Amino acid sequence: MDRHHGHPRGIAPGPGFPARPAGPQPPRLVGRRGRRPGAAHRSGAPVRPADPAAPSAGRPVLPAAPGRPGRGGGPGGRRLRRGRRARRLRHRVRHRRQPGRHPRPGAGRAPRLRRLDRFRRPRSRRLPARCGLAGDPAPRNGGRAVSIDILLGVDVGTSDSKVLVTRLDGSEITAVATPTVWRNHGGKFTDCDASTLADGVFGLLGRAVAAATDLVGPVTVAAVAITGMAEAGVLLDADNRPVHPVLAWFDPRGGEEMLRLPQELLTEFCGRTGLPVSALCTVAKLAWMREQGTDLAAHRWLNVPEYLAFRLGGEQVGEMSLVARTGLMDQDTETLWPEMLEALGATADLIAPLVPAGTPLGRISGNDVPTALHGAVVTVAGHDHPVAAVGCGVVGSAEVFDSFGTAEALVRTVDGNLAFDARERLGREGINSVHHVLEGRRLLLGGTKAGLLLRRTLNMLGAGEPSRRAELDAAAVAAAEQYPGAVPGISVSGALNADGTLKITATGDDITPGMLWHAVVAHGIDEAARCLELMEREVGPTSAAVVAGGWMRMQSVRRSKQDSLPDVRFSDRSQAGAFGASMFAAHAHAHAENLRAAGDPTGVAVTVPVGPSEQFAADYTRTTRSQTPADQPAVPSR
Repeated sequence: MDRHHGHPRGIAPGPGFPARPAGPQPPRLVGRRGRRPGAAHRSGAPVRPADPAAPSAGRPVLPAAPGRPGRGGGPGGRRLRRGRRARRLRHRVRHRRQPGRHPRPGAGRAPRLRRLDRFRRPRSRRLPARCGLAGDPAPRNGGRAVSIDILLGVDVGTSDSKVLVTRLDGSEITAVATPTVWRNHGGKFTDCDASTLADGVFGLLGRAVAAATDLVGPVTVAAVAITGMAEAGVLLDADNRPVHPVLAWFDPRGGEEMLRLPQELLTEFCGRTGLPVSALCTVAKLAWMREQGTDLAAHRWLNVPEYLAFRLGGEQVGEMSLVARTGLMDQDTETLWPEMLEALGATADLIAPLVPAGTPLGRISGNDVPTALHGAVVTVAGHDHPVAAVGCGVVGSAEVFDSFGTAEALVRTVDGNLAFDARERLGREGINSVHHVLEGRRLLLGGTKAGLLLRRTLNMLGAGEPSRRAELDAAAVAAAEQYPGAVPGISVSGALNADGTLKITATGDDITPGMLWHAVVAHGIDEAARCLELMEREVGPTSAAVVAGGWMRMQSVRRSKQDSLPDVRFSDRSQAGAFGASMFAAHAHAHAENLRAAGDPTGVAVTVPVGPSEQFAADYTRTTRSQTPADQPAVPSR
């Protein structure tokens, strides 16, 4: 090849080999079916002129092999992908000096080959920052992206529904959320349409998969687990169609109807079910539906997470921690309470077969479900409060999880079941004693309205803006140092879980906003301490506590919790419920893979249900634990 004129020696420029302009020339490529024209001429092989019809711009075009039509580059030629070019050239370099093998023409021209390094694909790419979570790029196999297995943890809450995307080891990728749509009737009753709720969650799942794909490349959904609100659910007819709207768990409908149940049932209700007598439990809602003319004997009740799992293609089941909050379960026998079913005019078929949280229920399918979810294992993770506790690593006995948001929930893990009398005493004080989401465990669940009082106090003091809130927070810290006990001239009430009305009595003239805020915080702390003391009377002292929630960003609240709880750690995990659900998804996926290896690809384990062990949950959450000791500043949630 003449380096200066760009045509083979001995062949003058002409129609087949036009003269090239002087100056730097682009690199030539050597492919399996195309040699350099000069090399072919020197070896005596006929030289195939370039086809004038081939494109003159774009990627380099190689001559096609005789007898085989070209592809991609026009008649007689084909385009080579960048990754293929680089691989073929690297192959030439590896084999150019093998002993006993005649070197290919031009094999010693390393500078010419090195110029083609620019065709190599990058091994990684920069990722955009989204949702405050970072993802690693998808691994590549020969230049092609490899699909990553992901888990979807779903938390259907009162205010928002969230989906957290994680890898199989629990490392977070991204999260998406959407408001939970309720209908308000005259400011008193609250409900929503079951299909609307399901469609919203399905759309959210599709968004989550799309967001994960944007961050890390191709993904495959391995499993989906759903946690969420208890007490609320869907009553289905024989054709699996909803009969009534989904009544919100706090909807008062059914309160009067429940009090009209047989008195002997109400008398033993707390000890039998571990729940207080109130309109919150599902029994009250079922009693209201019966009063509307619905024959419960021909229907089935599914709690919200169970209904969503069924709509995704899973089996109809009753998850233990959710059924325990209906008021239909006997805590001693762990079966349905026959006398209560009879009083409601229902049969045992009202509740689907009981399974623990994390049991594989089948594989996702259906026309209403995003196709990206098809084939994934689906499971129910259970009641959101204990699932959030597990998500923050609270899995041992004698530990307390304090979820301090607008509503404060205190979750105490207990080994084994409590006696009838202990459940009755706790129930009369408003504390639940029911099933945990971990097999073999029970939980004590209490709460306060302290978060609601704090929010109302912020608004009253005009401290909704971050700058004003920071000033108030600093003033409250100073007030707490000056008045470590009760603040003189101020009394506050309303944090009782059955109350929620902020009542402030001021008898002093020198009360500052910082003093008032400190007094309201102290009142909430006192109510939580009273609730924990009632628990400790029945099950012994608390060994450690993990506190989570948005109020922990304020140092005045954080310090008060640190002083009132033993061995405190603060969690900054913003999606504790969804992350806990992802742990149950990981278990369901692993169990379904074991079933597949044994010859059962359905992903259904209802006949022999099994949930994750305490060790599995501890290992999963410990790997990605997001906590700070009490003496270290919290990392703001993102």
